[in-house]
Amino acid sequence: MKTSILLLGKAVAVLILLAASSGLAIAQPKWQVAKHNTDYQEWQRLPVGSGFPVETFAFHDFDGDGKTDVFTSYRGAFQYSSGGRNSWRTLNTRFSDSNTHGNGVDWEDLRFGDIDGDRKTDVFFPWKGNFVYVSAGKGDPIILRKADVPIEHVFIGDFDGDRKAEIFYKPRR
Repeated sequence: MKTSILLLGKAVAVLILLAASSGLAIAQPKWQVAKHNTDYQEWQRLPVGSGFPVETFAFHDFDGDGKTDVFTSYRGAFQYSSGGRNSWRTLNTRFSDSNTHGNGVDWEDLRFGDIDGDRKTDVFFPWKGNFVYVSAGKGDPIILRKADVPIEHVFIGDFDGDRKAEIFYKPRR
């Protein structure tokens, strides 16, 4: 009996691998959330999921509805899931590898904050020698200043409470 179950398990794993390598869509793992109305004790499945690594997620409000969205940049194409409940929506492909000849925006270089004060999270990054932002992740880059400091030491935050993000730089010693 144990041998039959083991062989069945291996056969299923092989079929999944074969399906994945042949391009067949396999259901992505569903996201889960623990909500305050259950004292954070119960995991509730969300209707969508993703095969993207969690290290490439950012959690901000990109559509201005007051709910946290899930953002990713796969090969420089900005995408988000509204409230983590809807399928991925593409915000911008201008900075993707395919549009920049392999020079897409690196995930590590992205910063997030409401730079223009419209209550939607903007995407900030170095681009062509400048620090730029893309309003709510959509549209053309808007140049803020020359990229004259390393991005690793740059942070975004609203330091004066005016509902517009500032650029914070921490020099090395």
